[in-house]
Amino acid sequence: MNTATMNNEAAALDAIEQWNKGNPDATRVIYQFGKTPVRTTTIGGAFAINGRPMLRLAGVAGAVDLADVKAAPYHAWVRIHRRRRMSHWVEGWWDDKEHLESDLEMHAKNDPVFESYEYTNVRPSDA
Repeated sequence: MNTATMNNEAAALDAIEQWNKGNPDATRVIYQFGKTPVRTTTIGGAFAINGRPMLRLAGVAGAVDLADVKAAPYHAWVRIHRRRRMSHWVEGWWDDKEHLESDLEMHAKNDPVFESYEYTNVRPSDA
């Protein structure tokens, strides 16, 4: 085994250890799948495949590279009010509050029956 391979494996093991130390099973994450961000949760901890740090994610087939995943620290319950339609609370998570508000504003521009929205960090009693 050459030095570069040993260094790569050591870096992978360090990344795995750091991830597992700070992110328990079922951590909410955002996985960048091409141009589409996928919001999901982890299944178990990080592990190595061929010296690369990997994760298993709920709803995603196979293992994904740890570099394509980031923990999503901003959690919220969102309700969008639309004309003549029932509204309900939906749980989601984002990079931060600004990304949440940006997503909601973009939805407002693209939805002709959009009226308003509300969000909270605490599960609403009617959710």
